[in-house]
Amino acid sequence: MLDSRFCNEEIYRETSEDLKVDLELVKNIVNVQSEFTKDTIKRGAFESIRYVYLGIIKAKHNKVQRINEAMGKDYDK
Repeated sequence: MLDSRFCNEEIYRETSEDLKVDLELVKNIVNVQSEFTKDTIKRGAFESIRYVYLGIIKAKHNKVQRINEAMGKDYDK
């Protein structure tokens, strides 16, 4: 099994080299995007999130509805 930390570090390093930017900047950008996604899901506003250059992350409506119900939120009504 691959160690995901190693895989992530390799991707960060390659991205840093390709874009000619500091490695820490790449890591910070990934962390900010991850926090944004987490906060969006927590708010219940998760229908789709677009990451530039990576695509769109979507969730099935039923899964979002179950998450919202578990959190005591009802955004469909």
